[in-house]
Amino acid sequence: MLEWNLYFRGLAVIGAIALVGWAIGSARRNVTIVDCLWGVFFLAATLVYANAQWTPRATMIAAMVAAACLDVRRSAGLIPPLRAIPRL
Repeated sequence: MLEWNLYFRGLAVIGAIALVGWAIGSARRNVTIVDCLWGVFFLAATLVYANAQWTPRATMIAAMVAAACLDVRRSAGLIPPLRAIPRL
């Protein structure tokens, strides 16, 4: 069953991050920073929901969402690609 309290807390956190991103983008006159925050929105919502009842399953889901968030940021060019391990 949907817990409305958790839903609105997650929505408030996402809204706060979006507002800060929009304010920074407006000050720079380039609001494309908000597009880069989508992965952070998902990660923040996941952490809010997982914080209600922290279990091994919640830890695993939070880790997978964090990995996906980093992968999206890397594919967008925000994080430099990992260097290959040199062979000896």
